[in-house]
Amino acid sequence: MQIQLSALALPDIVCDAVAIGVSTDSLDQTIAALEGLFDGQLATTLANEDFKGKSSQIKSYPTFGRLKAPRIFLVGTGDGDINGLQQAAGLAGHAARKLGAETVALTLGALDSSQTQRVVEAYHAGNYRFDKYKPETDRKARTAELILVGDA
Repeated sequence: MQIQLSALALPDIVCDAVAIGVSTDSLDQTIAALEGLFDGQLATTLANEDFKGKSSQIKSYPTFGRLKAPRIFLVGTGDGDINGLQQAAGLAGHAARKLGAETVALTLGALDSSQTQRVVEAYHAGNYRFDKYKPETDRKARTAELILVGDA
């Protein structure tokens, strides 16, 4: 898997899926930043689905052309500690593999080098699937390129 760092804004990144980490503390700020792209529908949808940014929560939505990526994942990071970030990265990796997304942009906020390494390892582990004995037609592509967005 190739890993890149990007300072581009999420709407400008061309990829198969965008995964955004959302902590319980930053839920309102993150959703407010995305609301303009989704005509105010995202907050209502997340409220209806009881998304709170808790660890192990993930929601997947089509972007309907609002982003250059066709799919967006909102992944809960809990209180934003390293364990929550790792779990979120693993969930994003798993969801990307399930979708067959070969290029994924991931943003989990400002990370130091140690946190970045642990997040990338967790994403890679979540993206793994033992499918040696599955027919080729039933296999989904693994992520070939992970783009870390923001301060990593």
